[in-house]
Amino acid sequence: MKIVFSIMALCLSACASKPIPRGNLSSYGDPGPGTIHVFVRRRGFDHPGHYYLPKGTTLGSLIDRAGWKLESGFILFGAAWYLSGPGERFLMVEHNRGRGDKNNYYTSYLDKKGRPFQHRERLMHDGDQVFLSGISF
Repeated sequence: MKIVFSIMALCLSACASKPIPRGNLSSYGDPGPGTIHVFVRRRGFDHPGHYYLPKGTTLGSLIDRAGWKLESGFILFGAAWYLSGPGERFLMVEHNRGRGDKNNYYTSYLDKKGRPFQHRERLMHDGDQVFLSGISF
C-alpha cells in the first residue's frame, strides 16, 4: 500500500512542476568562432542548458561536463516506466536536421549502473540535442 501512495505522490509532484522554457536554461562557454552549440535537455543531466564547445568535442566529454544523473523513473506511462530498469533507457543524440544526414539521431545504451557507455568517442556537431530517453523496442 505504501508503494501505491509513493507512486501517486511522484505522479502528482511531476504534474505540479512546470517545465523550464528552453530559452531560460543556462549557457556554458562563450559562442564564437571555432565553437559548436549543443543543447542538453534537463532529463538525465545535472546541468542542462546550452553548451558552446570547441569543435572536436566528444559525447563523453559533454556527459562529464553536464553531470550525468539517472532519474528514479519516468511517470509518463505510470508504473511501467517507474519499474523499468536502466536497461530500458538510453541516451539519445539528435542531430541538427539541416545537416542532411540520413540518420538524424543515435542512441547510446546505459550500463548496469545507469551510465551511458556507448559512443563516448563520437564527435558532437553544431545543433545536436542530448537527453535521456525512454524504452527501446
